[in-house]
Amino acid sequence: MANFAIAADAFKSCLQSWQLWLIQFVANLLLFGLFTAWLLIPVANAGYLVLNTLLALLLLVAALVLHAGTLNYFHSQSRNEGPLLKDVFACALRNLPAVVVCAGAVFLLWIAIGKADAYQETFPAYLRSMTPMFFRKHTGLPVFQKLFDAILFALRWIVVPGLLLPFLASASRLGFHGFGRQGLTTWKKTVRLRLLSTRAFRVAAGLFRCGARGQGFPRRFGGHRWASPRLATQAP
Repeated sequence: MANFAIAADAFKSCLQSWQLWLIQFVANLLLFGLFTAWLLIPVANAGYLVLNTLLALLLLVAALVLHAGTLNYFHSQSRNEGPLLKDVFACALRNLPAVVVCAGAVFLLWIAIGKADAYQETFPAYLRSMTPMFFRKHTGLPVFQKLFDAILFALRWIVVPGLLLPFLASASRLGFHGFGRQGLTTWKKTVRLRLLSTRAFRVAAGLFRCGARGQGFPRRFGGHRWASPRLATQAP
């Protein structure tokens, strides 16, 4: 019941400021228009290249300030501070360097997870080859491929936001101090029993342990006899 109360309070806070909704709507339209214009700018000479770079930086700064200020607003609402919109966005602008660092960490994690796409053909085949024979008779390779896709989806859209959004919210309020003790305390409160203790995460981790049990997880799948998808489909 406590979780439903938290969700209800979060939903109510979203409806308390029509000005914030208007800012988000208009600002995102402007950002989309600027992004479209940025795509149309040629790079034929140095002047266009400078203009292209400046507009890209403007888009990045505007998007980060917009969403960091929104996070500041909801944090202040949760503490019943009744903030002014100009104050929360000004705070986000002052703490922009820390927000950029946190956003860069999110981007790097996305790149790291994206590298796992290279194993989309070999890793599911390897997992299937590690399962018992009676299990392979009733479970084809597409099942393991869908499981692998689901794990990557969870990493991109659940694990990475769940781990770094609390730091982003702290950085938008406190600057680089948000990465210190206070930010870490907030992160622990937010992540604890929300991500690692969910049933879906436990099931995914259990399936991974079952697939990797036995010989262990090799660094290269190419050395395994079922590394090839064609061979994996021929497994009994």
